[in-house]
Amino acid sequence: MQPHQGVRLQKSGPYWQLEYRDDDGNRRFKSLQAMGPRSKVPKSAAQAEADKLAKQLATERPSKDTDEAPTLADWIDEYLGLRRAELAPKTLADYLGTCGYLKEHFGPQTRCSDIKRADADRWRAELLGRGLADETVRKHARRAITLFRALVVREAIPSNPFDHLPSASRARAIHGDVDASMIPKLIEACPDRRWRALMALTCYAGLRRGESLDLQWSDVKFGRGKIVVHNAKTAGATGIRTRDVKMEPELEVILAQARDDAGKDESHVVGLSSDDVNHGIHGLLERAGIPKYPKPLHSWRSWRSKSWKAVHPEYIVNQWMGHSSVVAAKHYSHIDESVYTGESELDRLRRENAELREMLAAQLTPA
Repeated sequence: MQPHQGVRLQKSGPYWQLEYRDDDGNRRFKSLQAMGPRSKVPKSAAQAEADKLAKQLATERPSKDTDEAPTLADWIDEYLGLRRAELAPKTLADYLGTCGYLKEHFGPQTRCSDIKRADADRWRAELLGRGLADETVRKHARRAITLFRALVVREAIPSNPFDHLPSASRARAIHGDVDASMIPKLIEACPDRRWRALMALTCYAGLRRGESLDLQWSDVKFGRGKIVVHNAKTAGATGIRTRDVKMEPELEVILAQARDDAGKDESHVVGLSSDDVNHGIHGLLERAGIPKYPKPLHSWRSWRSKSWKAVHPEYIVNQWMGHSSVVAAKHYSHIDESVYTGESELDRLRRENAELREMLAAQLTPA
């Protein structure tokens, strides 16, 4: 009898621990603390306990007829059909990409119950062999885990063959060292009002690129100091479709000018496509005399978050930014070189806020 594949040996503090799923598909844990600390218990001995539990589970659980499990193509169609209404278009496209890789590797008519952990390992290795970045492969693994977890809950398969794959997102050094003095240079280097609106929304309101491109004039509340942003990225997970974002006075001035320059029939504030941004952003940085870095818009969004937190409570800033405190700590806590010069980051951000207002006021004042 084959050992039950749902039992995993893992570390838990100073001890070994077993992870498995019960008959309802829920995760369960069994501590091997009684064997002693890991430093004194060989991994082979702990693995023997894992094999023992696996055999016990395999004996207690009747084997399922593999014909009960759907084919990969049928399950993908059913799963995405059930979730289509709740998934944002970008998320749905991401799932379709992952499912395409799954069907290409395993075959659309392969039964989901025939996919084992070793097969999942080979799938991951193939994606890496294609030249996909490790972080990208981790994202595909997360979606595959979610896809097959639903089958475990339905009891169509006894365990998830993908749940051991590396899938946790790893924070990367993608931010450039940016500061407030660069913003007027960016605005001045913009070729037209569309780019000025995009960069102003990114730097002053911390909007994501997709949020800026989707923003309509009806969402900009002139005279009320706020913008209504549609949460395309997070609505499926949080259920919150819109959020209010603070509109700084400098941003309102730039958007008012952009509105005056826009045609009467233009409904979108920015009016650029994602391709326009991808092809033009690094040229803009070059014209502004600003060093290039991997994700410039994300760097400015990070700067806006930290700058606001220097003068506003964190929970309010997280609401404006549209993310949780956990996400903020993981992706928006980049420390730049200025903290080593002796000036505290809080003081620096407060100084930059004040200097930025003075520079922008001078730039926007008619000669």
